[in-house]
Amino acid sequence: MAPAARSTRLLTALAFLTFFDRALLPPLLPVIARDLGASITEIGTALIAYTVAYAAAQLLWSVVSIRVGRVRVLAISTTLSIVGIALSAFAVDATMLTLGRLVAGASLGATVPAVLTYFGDTLTLRSRAVAAANLAAGLSLGMTVGTVVASMLGAWLDWRLAFGAAGFMAVVFSVLLLRLPEPESSFSPRFWASIRELATRPWAWGVLALTFLEGALLVGVLSYLPTALIVQGAPVVTAGLATSVFGVAVILFSQLLKPLLGRWTPARVLLVGGMATVLAYALVAVQLTFVTVAIAAVLLGLGWAFAHTQMQTWMTDAAVGARPVGMSLFAVALFGGGSFGALGGNAAVPGDDFSMLFGLAALAALVFAVIAAHFRNRYTPREE
Repeated sequence: MAPAARSTRLLTALAFLTFFDRALLPPLLPVIARDLGASITEIGTALIAYTVAYAAAQLLWSVVSIRVGRVRVLAISTTLSIVGIALSAFAVDATMLTLGRLVAGASLGATVPAVLTYFGDTLTLRSRAVAAANLAAGLSLGMTVGTVVASMLGAWLDWRLAFGAAGFMAVVFSVLLLRLPEPESSFSPRFWASIRELATRPWAWGVLALTFLEGALLVGVLSYLPTALIVQGAPVVTAGLATSVFGVAVILFSQLLKPLLGRWTPARVLLVGGMATVLAYALVAVQLTFVTVAIAAVLLGLGWAFAHTQMQTWMTDAAVGARPVGMSLFAVALFGGGSFGALGGNAAVPGDDFSMLFGLAALAALVFAVIAAHFRNRYTPREE
């Protein structure tokens, strides 16, 4: 296997860990709450802390990336994540769990932006779109496996073992990253020079605004699908299995997308992904059952595979010349939006207001689909 292919596969596998770890908490909210003697809302604070920390740490990691390189920042952040995952595994109360999730989120937040920047430094725009589809598959596989593992261990053994598995993977990747070469074109402007460069590009800021909305839908609100089923009385494993098909769907649809990239315009891909998200949330807003949640998860997988990969590729082009900071801002927008969506989900738990939550999400998804497709159609790429 060529060195470039090995590097791409290693980084995609590392991204698997990021979403595996992120997927552990949502299906375990009621289980951990019961075990630690806390409310679901209190444990939900740990989920919000994770997404906030994930987003807030992006700019710090971009500064580190500029100074030490893409690969070194991945090695540092992955090693630091071991601390946060360990705190989560050994948590004795909601506060310790929240601290652990905060540290893990802040650490693993470096992964996807650095990986996307690495792809931008080493691949052509067309190759980047394919790599982004493979990355989406890796992320989604991590989410699927994480959801299933957490659900089963939480129901049948011990939820702490799920975090133990994430910690083990983090140790392995920390070692493997020591052998990954730094890309030759890793030089980029300093932080403030990059900010000044991006300030002159309205397209980049438009992509970030749309990404915030996408994050609210496909990171924040999505995390509360299993909780919504559990609140309705479904077993933890049942809720976890219903939502785990999201990851399977992303894997399948991301592979389906690759042959379409040369035949469909990016705007068309975005529109299809956005409208799938509309249908998903409209469905569970009308009726919340195992079947409707599973169907919605498949549609949301289509939304992530089509819409999100296009948003990633769009940003790598809009931020050319300032990619480390640009892709970090992309992650800030995505998971900042995710935090906003998670706040909405947490607020819906006490009163079981999930129909309203998902109905509003469907309307927001319609706005995203139409605006994103329209402006992507007007955009002229800077690179080929």
